[in-house]
Amino acid sequence: MSLKSGKRPTGTDGSDFWHRESIAWQHRQSCINKSRLRFDIVIHLMMSFLMFIRLLPCMLAFVGTSLFESVRKWDVPNARPWEFIWFISLLAAFLGWKAMPKNDLLLLKQYITGSIVFGVVPVIYGLVDQADDLIAYITDKKQTAQILGFPAVLIWFMFLAISAQIHGLGLYFSWQLMKAWKPRGKKTK
Repeated sequence: MSLKSGKRPTGTDGSDFWHRESIAWQHRQSCINKSRLRFDIVIHLMMSFLMFIRLLPCMLAFVGTSLFESVRKWDVPNARPWEFIWFISLLAAFLGWKAMPKNDLLLLKQYITGSIVFGVVPVIYGLVDQADDLIAYITDKKQTAQILGFPAVLIWFMFLAISAQIHGLGLYFSWQLMKAWKPRGKKTK
């Protein structure tokens, strides 16, 4: 205890703090990994916005609106199936965001499942789908499609690399949160 005068008691140099209480590891891990997962989900939302813009011409063509004529002028190839499936992973990100305020394990497990099914699997499929085009571009500088004047295969691979990191880190942070939020067993006498 400190004195009212503010002086330190004689015989102590302030290093006698080991006996004091500290924050439990699960609360510390929860706080750290919640902020990391929030940042990861925000990056995921930004990538989803880019994917929405990418898929907009296909969605407008499917609906058949008059806006399609103005958007059709964009120089983008048709969307691949894995792009639509990956866009659904936005719902999993929403579940992860909703799980954090109340430490909801059920929503966090659904986030993990949704991230694997709608995030990781389409990324792997996209990498396999684009591998031949990447090899043809690297060896022969031959490109099959362009997005705004750039080789589409390079843009797709950059997107896939970033989204693989986003999903990998999101799964790691959510796994750490699951360990921290897991209810402790009852102490036996």
